[in-house]
Amino acid sequence: MKFSLIMATYGRSKEIEKFLISLRNQTYKNFELIVIDQNEDDRAYEIIKKFENEFKIIYLKVNFKGLSKARNYGLNYISGDIIAFPDDDCEYPNNLLENVKSFFDNNNFEILSGMAIDKENNKESLGRWLKKSKRMNIINFMRVCPSPCLFIKTKEKLDFDENFGVNSKYPSSEEMDLIFRLLKKGYKGYFERNIFIYHPYKEDSKERAYYYGIGMGAFFRKHLKNNLKLIIPFVENLIIRPIGGMILNVFRREKFLKNYYSFKGRWKGFLNYDN
Repeated sequence: MKFSLIMATYGRSKEIEKFLISLRNQTYKNFELIVIDQNEDDRAYEIIKKFENEFKIIYLKVNFKGLSKARNYGLNYISGDIIAFPDDDCEYPNNLLENVKSFFDNNNFEILSGMAIDKENNKESLGRWLKKSKRMNIINFMRVCPSPCLFIKTKEKLDFDENFGVNSKYPSSEEMDLIFRLLKKGYKGYFERNIFIYHPYKEDSKERAYYYGIGMGAFFRKHLKNNLKLIIPFVENLIIRPIGGMILNVFRREKFLKNYYSFKGRWKGFLNYDN
């Protein structure tokens, strides 16, 4: 069983080196790394070339920006059975790929999501995770699908909606859109808390809440009409949570503003979505 790891990168160098070191240290060695370099300079390449004799690297220099577009470009070059989408600032524990392979060998699923943990303080990062390992469904999948934590067994060619993701029209929720479409096609997914990657914890700001909210709102506008089971997460995420957060934090200015801008961004994405 072979892994194809697709990493789009822009603006980073030392973080890439940490990730490549974590790949060199993997106990399971059957993998390839596909790098889509969106930098104008050679900062990423100068790091990557130091590892070209350590494991298979397919290096692709491109002249466009866009996370989903870059991942789709990289998907044309895969040769593995399991696809993953590591961020350029994450790291893998030494036994990650071995544990993921073991999971797929022993379970009848096509999608696996692990956790994200900050390596420095052991704090959960990248979202509000489910408290127990469990099967994915179209109600809970939104809490378990940050893209660097995903591993997908290929049954067909995957594709991201290039309207979603960083440097796109709707700058987030590209992985939500992908996983939702796969679940609708009959893919079976599982969230496992005991499998995890390392990813730095980043404190939410009102700007980030607004920015990422736009993608979430657009996701619901794209899919809600034909998938009424999404009404529950729609009400929770576009009404209850942001409004409840504002009410609970009415005297805490920063937290109130984060919830307000999240509410504003989500509804902007929902109302302005145009496919």
